[in-house]
Amino acid sequence: MANTKVTTGVIKDDAVGADQLASNSVVTASIVDNAITTAKINNDAILTAKISNSAITNAKMSANSVDSDQYVDASIDTAHIRDGQITSAKLDTNISVSGELTVGSHLNMGDGDILKMGAGNDLQIYHDGSNSVVADLGTGDLRLLGNNLKLAKSDNSENYLHATADGAVQIYYAGSVKIATTSSGVDITGTANVGSVSSGSASAASEIIATSLDNGTSFGSNRMLKLIGTSTTDNSRMGIHFTGNTGIGNGLGIIEAVNEDQSAGHTSLRMHTYSGSWNENNLVLKSGKVGIGTDSPSSELHIKGASPAGIFNSQLLVDTTDTTGAEDTGSKILFGYHDGANNRSGPYIFGANTSGQSGHYSAYLAFGTRENGSNPTERMRINSSGNILIGGTTGTTTGGSAARWINLDTPSSNTYSSGLIYKINGAIKSYHYVENDFLIHQTVSGVGQRFFAGTSEAMRINTSGDVILAANATGAALIKGVSGDQTNRNVGGYPQFTFVGNEGTGMRRPVTNVLAFDTSGDERMLIDASGNVEIGGSTNTGSLKIINTSSDVLILDRRGSDGTVVLFRNDDTNVGGISVSGSSVVYSTSSDYRLKENIKPLKNGLEKVQQLNPVKFDWKETGETNEGFIAHEVQEICKEAVVGEKDGEEMQGVDYGRITPLLVKAIQEQQAQIEILKTEIQELKE
Repeated sequence: MANTKVTTGVIKDDAVGADQLASNSVVTASIVDNAITTAKINNDAILTAKISNSAITNAKMSANSVDSDQYVDASIDTAHIRDGQITSAKLDTNISVSGELTVGSHLNMGDGDILKMGAGNDLQIYHDGSNSVVADLGTGDLRLLGNNLKLAKSDNSENYLHATADGAVQIYYAGSVKIATTSSGVDITGTANVGSVSSGSASAASEIIATSLDNGTSFGSNRMLKLIGTSTTDNSRMGIHFTGNTGIGNGLGIIEAVNEDQSAGHTSLRMHTYSGSWNENNLVLKSGKVGIGTDSPSSELHIKGASPAGIFNSQLLVDTTDTTGAEDTGSKILFGYHDGANNRSGPYIFGANTSGQSGHYSAYLAFGTRENGSNPTERMRINSSGNILIGGTTGTTTGGSAARWINLDTPSSNTYSSGLIYKINGAIKSYHYVENDFLIHQTVSGVGQRFFAGTSEAMRINTSGDVILAANATGAALIKGVSGDQTNRNVGGYPQFTFVGNEGTGMRRPVTNVLAFDTSGDERMLIDASGNVEIGGSTNTGSLKIINTSSDVLILDRRGSDGTVVLFRNDDTNVGGISVSGSSVVYSTSSDYRLKENIKPLKNGLEKVQQLNPVKFDWKETGETNEGFIAHEVQEICKEAVVGEKDGEEMQGVDYGRITPLLVKAIQEQQAQIEILKTEIQELKE
């Protein structure tokens, strides 16, 4: 194109096409002001290559002369347009800017006009006529970045959210902070609702409300509030600690989950309360068991506490909400079981009001069971007076509605008025009762009674009143049911304390204040009213043998005066004795002249003494050395001093005291000889 300028009149409509323009052929000098209009340019005709740098100015373009249809996409860059040359009047819609766009004043957009950003127009900002919208239509984050972030009312008079770098995030309601993060967690002021909407009220207490988040029916599908711990060590804990105002102290209580055994997966849930000090393990759930006061429940319900002080304190209280005070209202414990097909319930313990009178608090305790095909029925009751009723709720000792029962009442002197009554099909069979302060057992039919220890009979009382121990076995102890004085068994009496199968051996009372002992039906020993013991008794047989290997065999102790300790008799006649006097003992034998006849002087005493053979010897059994005589040798000289026969069944013995008269006679004879010799010597001297 020559230097002649192009005017609108020269160019036909749609005459200028891209193929008519050489590269860089369009320059400012060649274009008359306002010469280029939309009508003169074919669509997509103007390319960047056809326009010299800075060639396009406002003066060269009519208003609205160039629309986007005439430009190839991305054909005009900033190098081809002089600064400040393009005004809004020169521009049509749908302008694409590949570089930066600087707006010197306001960017005004109408309702529904969208400011789109991103290759896929992911971020959009617009006003739809009613609402202002910032929309992120992509898959990434919508990020608002700043060291301090604040959402507030349009006039900045009220905050909605305020976030501070390296500090708290605060959420407001009506200008007041309701949720604020802290270095240790979150502070919530007012009511926090999880999974539900609550209207709340200004006066309501602070609370957390958690409701089901889904409709799951399987175990664990509905978790309203979930706390997750990260520790894997045994006995690690996490939970909720409830605290109150400063006057409460350490808190109101704790609910915690304890990972007791990590490898075995054993856990427990525990609740603790505070009352001046922590009361640990108020409630523990562990392995399907409930513990109150213990962290190791051993049963489905395990209650552990201090021994109750006072009659109205206990570890377990079952109470009722019934306030009518009507008769038979109270509290019940019901026991369940499974019959192999269905779950059942029936056995129960029931404590209830007896009278139904206002202010009258007498009560009874009832026990019930259940038979097949019937409803649970009361079987036993302890009434308010302490009476035990079995088989019915009423009844007396003489009959009544009860078929089987025990009735213990206030003791009375009347026969059958109180005690234990045994019935079979309503008929009384036996009694235990109190009469004049005596406990009496009586059988109606007159049969005997048997007592067992386990499955073995331990004692029986037969119809004769005999008491027999050890199942009536031979040799068992037997107390005969006889009264009055008893002779020995061989003459028709009975030992009152004897033995089964050996009733002639035992102990009896022959007369008042005398006790006799028998063997083989004969009396062997008797203790009289004065305490004298007689062995041998009526049969003149018996002996006393005392054996002791470690201490004194027999001790005879007379106290208060000197005298006889042991008295020897022959056919009830005294023949000797042993007496004590001061610190000495006197052994005596009968020597009264009134007992003697044919009294003659002893002869040949010295001759007989000279025949005695004193020896020294050792005892075979002990080896002890002693001096004395040989019994059979003495028997040849002084037979009255020796008992037994040589080589007989019993060993011989010597009574050395019986040799004394012989020794005295020998001395006398010897002294007579001495006197004669003295006389003869004297005569010889004269």
